[in-house]
Amino acid sequence: MCEDMRAQAVYDRVDNELNAAYQQLLKRMSQPQSEYLDYPTLKAKFIEAQRQWVRFRNKECDAWYVVNQAGTGRNADQMTCMVKRTKDRTKQLKEWASYLP
Repeated sequence: MCEDMRAQAVYDRVDNELNAAYQQLLKRMSQPQSEYLDYPTLKAKFIEAQRQWVRFRNKECDAWYVVNQAGTGRNADQMTCMVKRTKDRTKQLKEWASYLP
């Protein structure tokens, strides 16, 4: 159980980092359409992409749980998947931020 609690704490931390990066991007995308960029359309598409990513991550990590369901570490293994995928997405969001004007 203690291992599960540690894994949950790590996930909570990386999820907070993801949410902060996501909110920063949304703030930067909350602009009117400009001559160079249709910010409202970009923001709408980005929000939908993030929602799809969350669904994908959850389903993929649920599959990890099934693969490891006979083991005692299945919950921690699932949480490790969530942590890895969330860290990867946070990195992607930070890359997005570097491309926005």
